[in-house]
Amino acid sequence: MPRLLLVLFLIWPASVLAEPLRVVAVNSVLANFAATLGGEAVTVDMPVPEGRDPMHWRPAIAEIGQIQSADLILLNGAGYAGWTAKTSLPRARSVVTTKGFEDRFITTEETVTHSHGAEGEHSHTATSAITWLDFALAAEQARAIAAALDQRLETPVDTSTLVDGLMALDAQAREIGAGMDVPLIAAHPYYAYFGRAYGIEVINLDWDPGVPPTAAQIARLEDVLMKHPGAVFLWHRAPVEEGRIALAALNVQAIVFDIGANDEKPFLDRMTGNLDALAAALGSG
Repeated sequence: MPRLLLVLFLIWPASVLAEPLRVVAVNSVLANFAATLGGEAVTVDMPVPEGRDPMHWRPAIAEIGQIQSADLILLNGAGYAGWTAKTSLPRARSVVTTKGFEDRFITTEETVTHSHGAEGEHSHTATSAITWLDFALAAEQARAIAAALDQRLETPVDTSTLVDGLMALDAQAREIGAGMDVPLIAAHPYYAYFGRAYGIEVINLDWDPGVPPTAAQIARLEDVLMKHPGAVFLWHRAPVEEGRIALAALNVQAIVFDIGANDEKPFLDRMTGNLDALAAALGSG
């Protein structure tokens, strides 16, 4: 090596020479947490295609190879992304972000089978997996990611902005829950942790936002509304026009409460929008 280049190599800051840590996350929630915490010291990839549900998406063999080669692999746990339990992932570079609160998982006794979207038929059973809608648990997941980054980065990770934001969401959700006297009606069983954390009854129906509701589904909703007039309906993504018309005909307040699993919008912004929309719908009921 020429002497000048050797000198430059020796004096050049390690932080400039080092490549960013390559992080892969199983959903946009964990990806956003890692990007927020790691900043320019990380590059974060969430390989699930746009419009697909990361909980049920399965990577191809080539995609698995790319995931396996990452410096850090962020998993949700709680049965989320079932392919991860059937694939050999490097244990030393994999972080199950829910490991610290497995005793607080929500389990179910019945199996609910759906055939929503590109993933085709899938079921929800045993363990509810959308843990981050309890924002205090989301903060624990963020801390788990921060701890993993701390072990791999030269500069300590500052968790305060993200965790403070998550706990502000927790406080806002608690205030909404304390003022509610009606349940929420959900098109999909995604909101179990949200309901438990904030003292809100959630009634799960089986409405695919991508297809018009059937007469049987509308009749079931009418039965629920007879018992719970004023209940707010949660879509997990924007419905087709027929779905909106069906709810409007029943005078149902409905909002899209996006769980953020495959979403480019920052998590804190997305959830603030969800909670603001929910509070507005409850106030206008």
